[in-house]
Amino acid sequence: GDQVKFREQDFNDAVGTYIEENKGEVKATVGAIIWAGFFILIATGIFLYGEIRLVMVTRERDAFVVAGKPETDDLVKRRESRWTERMWCMGGAAGLMFLSLLLAMLKVCALISDLLT
Repeated sequence: GDQVKFREQDFNDAVGTYIEENKGEVKATVGAIIWAGFFILIATGIFLYGEIRLVMVTRERDAFVVAGKPETDDLVKRRESRWTERMWCMGGAAGLMFLSLLLAMLKVCALISDLLT
């Protein structure tokens, strides 16, 4: 493909001009990046929630094993429930992270595309 060559100062001048002429678009891009970061933090919290709840029931199961006691039916049901919960938390968190990154990258790529034209 064609290579575009330009000086760094020319690029900096073009960016400054673009920002002045398109403040609304730049604000929207920065807003999208901030929202994406916020949703990624929420997704991380959801992921940790599922993991911690599973670890807690696993530790309880380990205590039964160390004590040489059989697992209770209630513990088996809770463990199975936590595995299902973990699966949904991981899937939901991964989906939220993907959509958040997609939102941010679409806005950033559109901004870069505008800058290069």
